Amino acid sequence: MTGRADPISARAVLEGGRPWCRPPVPRRRGRWSGRWLALVLGLALVAAPGVSPARDAGASGPDPATLAELFAKIVDGNEYGGPVPGLARWDERELEIGVVGRPLDDQRAALDALLPVLAAATGMTMRAVEPLAGPRDGTPPGQLAVDLRAPDALMRLHVGLVGQGFKPVVMLGQGTRFFLWRAHMIVLFTDHHGAAQIGRSLQVAPRLLSGIDAGSVPCFAHFGIDTAGHVFRYAIVVLRTDLPDWARRRCLHEEIVQSLGLRNDVRGSDLTLFDDQPMRRRTELTPHDLMFLALLYDSRLPRGLTGAALRARARDLITERAAAGRDSGTDGRVP
Repeated sequence: MTGRADPISARAVLEGGRPWCRPPVPRRRGRWSGRWLALVLGLALVAAPGVSPARDAGASGPDPATLAELFAKIVDGNEYGGPVPGLARWDERELEIGVVGRPLDDQRAALDALLPVLAAATGMTMRAVEPLAGPRDGTPPGQLAVDLRAPDALMRLHVGLVGQGFKPVVMLGQGTRFFLWRAHMIVLFTDHHGAAQIGRSLQVAPRLLSGIDAGSVPCFAHFGIDTAGHVFRYAIVVLRTDLPDWARRRCLHEEIVQSLGLRNDVRGSDLTLFDDQPMRRRTELTPHDLMFLALLYDSRLPRGLTGAALRARARDLITERAAAGRDSGTDGRVP
């Protein structure tokens, strides 16, 4: 059911430009058991030579306090300044994702493999959606026949109340050729010039746009958070197709997952994909990243939690997970 579209108050929304900028270039459940089984299966899908699940604390693995501290750095605050919403996540049973543009075969395959893993971690169903409307010339929905480098190329975003929830409405096109999408997250595949044009259309921060123009920001995500409810309202992920294969894969994993709530980068950790040190060519989520995503969407971790309270609650839940592992006959490592 479609209802009246009312814009969100600008003060209630944090506009986040989330780039990877240093190239080397169900409902949430209260218990862990079923989700962890799904994550074990999911790890088989994403495990590859590019994953580097090295442990900072030796063969026994990092302790819960270390992991809780790292988790808090990734989910709390805003590395680019502005309002600090605390822990925030999506509040949807089903996350609709619009795939726009012409992804390369390896990008589409990586996305198709990643979404079930993310669904298992978050407890949400993730579903690709088609455009609501577009040119009636037989152009396939996934084949966006628009040159975003053209002077009149345009991307417009409106976030409004639709039915029982918020969804972004995105119009992307050139001249009289427009596609109209309505989905929670838009994943848009383009090249360097198209990414710069989209950044201008979305009016991203000047520092971010400068990096996109220069090529030092090969991919980015633009999202909105309702700072009153600590809820993600929309996300637009821009992924370039004209990058080396390892960078295409890294961009896809990092930007989509950061648009789910693991939104900040860290420095100096072997445990996570979100360490952007140039010498590390990680391409996929680590087991710890998947654990953090499951923790983020555990209903026992309240939205808006921040600081010492966030670290303490996360430590308790990670400790519980380790104890459950020992009781089940495993070594109790986390992960």
